[in-house]
This record gives sequence, C-alpha cells and structure tokens, in this order.
Amino acid sequence: SQNTLGTWYYTGHIVAQDYGEALKWWAQAAEKGNSDATANMAMCYQLGHGVAADSLLATNLYKAAVKRGNKQTIAQHEQIVRNTGSIFSSALLYDIYANGIGVAQNKKKADSYLQNVASAGNPEAQYRLALNLLNGQRPAEAAMWFERASKAGVVGATYYLGLLTYQGMGISQDKQRGVELLKQAADKDFAAAHYQLGKIYLEGNGVEPDDTLAVAHLKKALRTNADARWLLGLCYLKGQGIRQDYYLAAQWMAEAGPSHLDQFNKLLADDNNGPYSQYLLGLRRYIVDKNLDAAMGCFRKVEKAKIAEGKTMQAVIMASKDYPKRNQKKAAKMLQKLVEKKQSAVAAYYLSSMTGAGAGIKKD
Repeated sequence: SQNTLGTWYYTGHIVAQDYGEALKWWAQAAEKGNSDATANMAMCYQLGHGVAADSLLATNLYKAAVKRGNKQTIAQHEQIVRNTGSIFSSALLYDIYANGIGVAQNKKKADSYLQNVASAGNPEAQYRLALNLLNGQRPAEAAMWFERASKAGVVGATYYLGLLTYQGMGISQDKQRGVELLKQAADKDFAAAHYQLGKIYLEGNGVEPDDTLAVAHLKKALRTNADARWLLGLCYLKGQGIRQDYYLAAQWMAEAGPSHLDQFNKLLADDNNGPYSQYLLGLRRYIVDKNLDAAMGCFRKVEKAKIAEGKTMQAVIMASKDYPKRNQKKAAKMLQKLVEKKQSAVAAYYLSSMTGAGAGIKKD
C-alpha cells in the first residue's frame, strides 16, 4: 500500500503530483524490504525527483532492488540502453552482470555494457575494459583502450601501455617509448612500473644497464610485488648495484614467498655447497639445530670466501652463552672491525646490543 501510494504521488494519480511525498512513501516501503519501492527510490535519486540527484546512491539502490528479487529493473534498464544508449544504465548493467547480482555472472555481456561507458569517454571504464581485453588475450584492442585512458591521466593505463609497447604485444614494439611510459607511471608511484624498470635496468634490455638505478626502483616496489623482493634479494646476494649482504639477500628471498621456491632451490643447486649455501646451512645449525660447533664450521667457510657475514656470525656465536668456547671480548673486537670497515649492518646491530649491555666491551 505504501509503494502504491508513492506511485500515485509520483504520477499525480488521484492526488496532486508530489515527488517528495512519493519518495517518502517509497522509503517506508523499502525499509520493509519491498523491492519495487527500492527500485522506485533509485529512480528518484537517479533523476533528481524530490531529492538531489545522486548517481552513486541510485546505483546502490537499484542493485539492492535486484538482490531483493526485482528482475524487472534489469529488463527496464536493458530496454533503456537499447532505446537511448544511456551511460548510467550501461554502467549499472555492467556492474550487475560482471558481479552476478541477481543474475548469473556473464563477463561477455558485462563487457558489452562497459564498452558503452568507455566509448562515452569515461577513463576508468576505458581502463577496466582494457584490462578485461588483455586478460581475454586481446592485446591489440586492450592497447587501444589503455592509450585512451592513459591520455586521460589513468596511471595504471600508462603502465600497461608502456609494458605492451616495450614488449611489442598488440602494438608495434618500441622499447624506448615503452620505458618512457613506464617512467611516467613510476613517477606517480605505480609499484608495478618500478618493478619493471628495475628488471629492465638490471638486464640492460633497451636501456644502458644501471644496477644502482635498478635497485632504487626495486626498493619502491617491495610492498606489493613479490618478484621485486626476489630480484632485490639476488642483488644483495651478488652485490649488484648495492653492497653485498647475505643477511638481506636471505631476508628478501624469504619475503618473496613460496612462488619463488623453485628459483630458490635452483639457486642453491647452482651454488653447489658454495658460500651462500653454507651461510644458510650455518643459520639452520645455529638457530634450528642449536649445534653451534657445526654452525661455526659453516661460517668459517663463508669467511674464507671473503663474505663479511661469515665473520659476523662467528662473532655472534662466540658471544652466545650457549657456546662452550664463549669469548665476548673477542667477539666484540671482531664485530668492531667489521663495523669500522662498514662491511656488515648485522655486525653493527649486534655490537650495539653488546655495547648497551657492556658485554665484552665498555658499557655505553
């Protein structure tokens, strides 16, 4: 009855037409779960009848009506699109079909409505459509839409356009232009662009190799990109573009996660019980197995390869209360030499702890 009364006020049937009064009655019916009233409220907010127009609220109300079983809303908006090409209705139908709201999910149908919105010049719709096309193995069409969205200032579109241009995927290959576009995206702090540039500068593919610049870009991609964490770990391992540091190499390789486990295992196999394998084994013997003598043997091999972490970890073990040959004074001197030569950040950390506690060195 509330919904019907709202309709009478909206159309001027029996009573004087009054959009505000119509909206009041529809709101009461919608609160009780009436799907027709919910859709009618959405229409008021869409058209600004009896209330200030609010497209976002209208969209949410239409979706709520559909969730409550109002399939007529979908049919009405499909008819509106056929008759007028309405961008609002196209956007609503895209959302409904893309997310399966009240209907079976239909990506193809969703994209047809998204294309209407994109063609009308909406940059975010252009970007979203391009992503869908790229995921659907249609890179040429994707590149076209990425370019449009990029010109409108969508940073993600600039990144993908740069990547496709660099790779020659769906567009003529131009590595120099691709790198420039990636730089534009990186300048706006798009993490994936920083990763790609880091990789490109490491490989020197299309640019002059620059390990230092590569590391700088990789560091800016660490928060969201596991591949960047892996590559930075390799840079620390090799001392490529940054001071060699086995501790940080191990940390970032671990942070890269299980997706890089095969690469990690291959790395150890190629190392063939070399210094990095011995360093990791030494950590295991020290931390997990509690076999400090065995750990000390591993770290001596690391030191023999002139890797600072070998000496650092020997000093750490020597200062440990669990080591039978404990000698805190000697351990502190070993750490001091490493710190003076700026060879090990880990040595600086442990030396600070010993200095604060006055363990083997004057308390300060």
